[in-house]
Amino acid sequence: MMLCSDALFHVANGGFMALRTYAISSRTMTFSSLIILLSLVPVVLDIYLIHTLDAVRIQQPDMSVICVIAPNISGDFLRTVLITNQVSSLSAEMFLVWAIWRHASAVKIAGGAQIGLRLTATLLRDGTVYFVTILPSSYRASNTCTTTRH
Repeated sequence: MMLCSDALFHVANGGFMALRTYAISSRTMTFSSLIILLSLVPVVLDIYLIHTLDAVRIQQPDMSVICVIAPNISGDFLRTVLITNQVSSLSAEMFLVWAIWRHASAVKIAGGAQIGLRLTATLLRDGTVYFVTILPSSYRASNTCTTTRH
């Protein structure tokens, strides 16, 4: 269930990022297409992980049996899948931040106005703070995943 919701989140998030990039990049399809393709990589990987799930029966010391659902792939390959998932998500977000900064600098140059914005206001407005905070949390999430070999 968690992987299904992850896949749907990546589809929706990628769609919104691509639409935002399309809107601020003079309606060019290049960067928005790249962002949607990078956002679909985690969807494909989540679907792959869903198909590798197996129910494993584990006998407890008190002779009770529990059922654990786990991917039926090696820990190294699972780690590679998770790293690929994070890299593609972060790459899509980096392209979005780059498009926002490009648009913001073009607007400022075209306007010729010397707007006295504070650095914190600029970073919040352009989404850089989001990107900087999501990077450590993504790294932490990928490193806390513990796997067992079957």
